Amino acid sequence: MGEEVQLPSTKTHSLEVSNQFERRWNFPHAIGAIDGKHVSIRAPGNSGSDYYNYKQFHSIVLLVIVDADYNFLFADAGGKGDIRVLVCLLKMLWAYLQIGFKY
Repeated sequence: MGEEVQLPSTKTHSLEVSNQFERRWNFPHAIGAIDGKHVSIRAPGNSGSDYYNYKQFHSIVLLVIVDADYNFLFADAGGKGDIRVLVCLLKMLWAYLQIGFKY
């Protein structure tokens, strides 16, 4: 991977990603596609139920956001529990609010 993985940081780049989704998938106003995966782990010592998920096993969360061509815009691994997905979504929303991105 030659470039740093990062969310669009300008309004122009955000609109490019959105237009790309509409052209390729006929899905307007998308700023990324998100998916996550629980990666099974052995529970760290003294972690209690911190890494225990709703699927009944210990895991860390791998979360990615891609553009319409499956290029990574954001990747995060190592979060414990389902709250990690919410935190990443809030970070993405905050980033877009900072650049004044609105539809």
